[in-house]
Amino acid sequence: IINEVTIRNYARNEELIDINRMPENIRDDILYTYSKEAEAAAARGRKDLYNYFVQNKLINLMDVISDF
Repeated sequence: IINEVTIRNYARNEELIDINRMPENIRDDILYTYSKEAEAAAARGRKDLYNYFVQNKLINLMDVISDF
């Protein structure tokens, strides 16, 4: 049974989950945080990959590490 409370809660959840409907300040915070975390993860990944190449003597792949 759908009642007024259910409809109100659905609208609230939709506003906070659908990035196109959420308040602009919340959307901007989410996108900013995601981009910073993605950059940090990429940097960690490159560092780990570089260390793997060095440890396994994959010198020929060092020149193209940015492709990974």
